[in-house]
Amino acid sequence: MMPYSNQYYYSGFTLIEMIVVIVISGIIAISITNIIVHPVEGYNDLQRRAELVDSAEMTLQKIARDIRRALPNSIRTDASTTTIDMINTLDAGIYRFFPPPGSADNLLEFGYDDGSFSGDDHFTLYGKMKQISLPFSSDSVQLVINSINTNDIYSQGDDNTRSSSTENYVITPPGITVSIDNSTDSIITLSSPVFLTPFSSTTPELSTSIQGRRVFLTNGGITYKCESNKINRYSEHALSSTIGNSGTIGTSNTLSAHVDCTNTSFTFNPGSPLRGALATLKITLSDQGETITLLQQVHVGNTP
Repeated sequence: MMPYSNQYYYSGFTLIEMIVVIVISGIIAISITNIIVHPVEGYNDLQRRAELVDSAEMTLQKIARDIRRALPNSIRTDASTTTIDMINTLDAGIYRFFPPPGSADNLLEFGYDDGSFSGDDHFTLYGKMKQISLPFSSDSVQLVINSINTNDIYSQGDDNTRSSSTENYVITPPGITVSIDNSTDSIITLSSPVFLTPFSSTTPELSTSIQGRRVFLTNGGITYKCESNKINRYSEHALSSTIGNSGTIGTSNTLSAHVDCTNTSFTFNPGSPLRGALATLKITLSDQGETITLLQQVHVGNTP
């Protein structure tokens, strides 16, 4: 017989072998975790940047669209460059210089400041306004003619008075109902006569006193403010000589969050009434260590 031996009954791992296996397994696990985590973190960072870019682009497009629709020479920015406001236009038309057939009294009448003119309450356009549904009637809109001076537009929006001979423009007072019919050459009717006259001592000539003879239909102000790390849009608010006047702000909604207002700015080079202006919009958004900055410039036509 073979001699008895117990070496086959005590085989197994030693403590050192187990420690070595645990250490190696840990190293492998850490390596695998790093391989998985880094791409996931990179994807999350990329997605966060894409969301910030999308938000900034949408905000810039919205502001640019409102700027292009704004009443000529109504765009303003404040000293801190965190607020930009303007007057929104619903539509525009050209008033007739010659009377329409059979309606000799339907011309826009301009008087002058001698007390003999009591105002005008109806006149005719060439053709129809295209952006609004006709017939149209509202007491929350205003007509603007010859908007060549920003300060005058907003000042008259406050009190509807003129103070100098340079204020050669017209804006109907708040509360006047403006009605537009659906005829081939639309007739605009006002609920009460408006003193459509430049501040002058001589009768203005229709052919030269008002540039372009365009009539704008507006429905209040639009204001963008960078505040509390957000860009808020306010609309349909009363006109004020103060930029972004919080006392007259109307309907509001938030366009962007995570905004760095310190590095966000709205600037405006007004050009001249006959030369294009330039609005420069810069928006910086930051979220969880990701920061993006987008810049857009909008060319603006100033001729009313």
